[in-house]
Amino acid sequence: MTAPHPLHAARRRYLTVSFLCRLPVGLTIAPLVLLLTERGVTLTGAAGLVAAYSVQSLAPQLTGAAAGLLAGALPVGPPPWLLAGAILPAGALLRSGRNEPTPTAAPATRTSNA
Repeated sequence: MTAPHPLHAARRRYLTVSFLCRLPVGLTIAPLVLLLTERGVTLTGAAGLVAAYSVQSLAPQLTGAAAGLLAGALPVGPPPWLLAGAILPAGALLRSGRNEPTPTAAPATRTSNA
């Protein structure tokens, strides 16, 4: 079997990355890391690129929300359901992290036959 032409391989990678950029960030990160490591980028380098990609995708959302607050289109403060959605999982994590005391066995007594 012959190896694919380099142009076809490059086109396939370009189309894959272009498609992944249309997905939400959470669905894009895992395949993007796999593509980067396949191309020889270290895992640390891929993590840095993913962090930069996340900041790049967050910046327009923050500026849009700030403009909406300044224009008066958005209410100030989070809605109550958002607060409940943050507090309930945090409470569940704290509760699951508590250590229950384990019953201790009675110390074994040693008898000597001397």
